[in-house]
Amino acid sequence: MLHFPSSSMDKTMTCTTSQPNNAYKDPGHQGISPNCGNRSSNDEHRSEVMLQELEPCASQSLNELISLVHDRLNPSRLTGSTDNSSAGENHETNKRKEDSCSINDDPVANLILTLHPLTIHSIFLAMANNFPRTLEALVLHALTPVGSEILTRKFEEMDQLISGEDQKQFYQIFYGVFDDQSAAMDALLNGKELFARQAFEDVLDQYMGINLDGPKQQTK
Repeated sequence: MLHFPSSSMDKTMTCTTSQPNNAYKDPGHQGISPNCGNRSSNDEHRSEVMLQELEPCASQSLNELISLVHDRLNPSRLTGSTDNSSAGENHETNKRKEDSCSINDDPVANLILTLHPLTIHSIFLAMANNFPRTLEALVLHALTPVGSEILTRKFEEMDQLISGEDQKQFYQIFYGVFDDQSAAMDALLNGKELFARQAFEDVLDQYMGINLDGPKQQTK
């Protein structure tokens, strides 16, 4: 279910510098979000500078991810609409996406899959400090089950590459953007559970001929 195309390379090797750093802004965002946790001025300054000093590939991936989230939750944006209630209007679309466990036709999951864990570390810190509502929308609404599985695997890989103190600071900033941190954790966990269930059902269907959605068969 997690298919990595052999022709794909790490985004840090293939992307270009065609996207500007500030291609998108969260509505009403002004500097550091007050919902990003209690951090010192040094932390805030470092994060602000980091957005401006992202590697070109990370900067492009950041803007691509922001664009994908906006397009997924606000399709009316493409026609010039600025209706802020579009997230509620797209509840049914979001539900269909939550039920999807395939990486095919899932640009968000595909993008995360191609990113190096340390690139994700930089991108999410930049999002938390500059686009907090977009990061919140990504986790709570834009991630499908396969996206949740891929993202948490990337987090596990990232944890192997950074120190314990950096891990603690990263997750404090990351989860600090959510008004309800448990909602973010639940969204990722529920996505992983849906992915695991679908994987289990696929094994039953493809290798044992058991379809849980079909009529129940009598067993001897």
